[in-house]
Amino acid sequence: MYKKETDVEFIELDPKISHLDVPTINELMYRYYIDNEKVANLIVDYNLVIAPGSIVKILPPKVHEKNCIYCGLPLLENRKSKTDFARFPIYEKGKCPSCKHEDTSFCSCTNCMQMRRNEKQNLEARKRRAIEIAYDINRFSKVPEKELGLEDRLYLATVLRAGMAEDFSYVLPLEDTLSQITPSSEFTSEVIRHLTALKILLPHPVSPTSAFVFSDNGEPEKYYIYKVNYHLNIEPIDGDYEQCVKHLLYPVNEDYSDGEFCHQMWKKIGLYEVLEYLLYSLNKVGFEFNPGKKTYAIIDYFLDHFSVGQIQGFIYSSVANATKSYQERNITKTHAANIVISSLEQRGNRAISEGWKVTTFKRNYDLPQSLISDVFFNTILQISNLGFSEVPFDIEI
Repeated sequence: MYKKETDVEFIELDPKISHLDVPTINELMYRYYIDNEKVANLIVDYNLVIAPGSIVKILPPKVHEKNCIYCGLPLLENRKSKTDFARFPIYEKGKCPSCKHEDTSFCSCTNCMQMRRNEKQNLEARKRRAIEIAYDINRFSKVPEKELGLEDRLYLATVLRAGMAEDFSYVLPLEDTLSQITPSSEFTSEVIRHLTALKILLPHPVSPTSAFVFSDNGEPEKYYIYKVNYHLNIEPIDGDYEQCVKHLLYPVNEDYSDGEFCHQMWKKIGLYEVLEYLLYSLNKVGFEFNPGKKTYAIIDYFLDHFSVGQIQGFIYSSVANATKSYQERNITKTHAANIVISSLEQRGNRAISEGWKVTTFKRNYDLPQSLISDVFFNTILQISNLGFSEVPFDIEI
């Protein structure tokens, strides 16, 4: 722990001890640390012009055996007080007297900061290259435009409207879209997975590296479906890519002549719109609920008899009654949420059996029409708000 004659060239002594030679400085430190002498005595014996509490500040730093990895100079460590040395005798952190590099993995010297930036850039470059190789758009066979089914075209039109780049080069990450793709995250995930499973959409090589999960050997083995850019992997009928994109953005009304498909898709979109409103209404009153198969079955059945707007009217009344029960009967919120579903089922069944004239709710301002609803009802079926206010029926186009 003591200063050596050969260390003098690396250390700039404090002026307050510059009148002492190396052996004397070593002697001073020995008496301070080992003999535990009073500082007041040391000040007198060595003619030091200091306050007793500042003696550690004037002592020459300890010279480490390690050298700076950048400058090659020995690393120096400031002296501890006797109290600190007794408490932390093992902890040693050296610092380069030239570039200020510290012997720690968290060093913030200029060289270490630059080295981390370089490592980050190199890692980013390796990831980028791995993505470009794995998702080279020329590696995959294109899906012929003429082979796209009705569901494919509907889902694709929805996604393209959500995020197609201005120059048609790729689809932007869907998490950045300003429009709601479908009425629920479950339905949206289904739409994306449908298109990616058929390789109609593929991750684009320009996607951010943060959108991928990399294996230990640096290969992109998974990706986040809402974070990647997508490549439209379609072979146009006439070879005109831009014209193909335009057709896909706005499906032709006449192509959807399958009445059964349109009826089932109307019900499917309606199902998720009803679920969206149900969860919205329950959340507003603080009731937690996770819809299961029973709730799905109830709504699906009611869509054979009522419009989305009418079922939302049932939900509104059911939530109001359950909230009243919760406040008056001191029941749990879980119980109250279950009452909502039971009440909804009872109201719907009575309306069917008794032939009620059911009022149709208007679309809630907080729940704007989703893109898939807009594409399906406005562009394809061209029935506008009837998709919300009318009972789903077979459409003949």
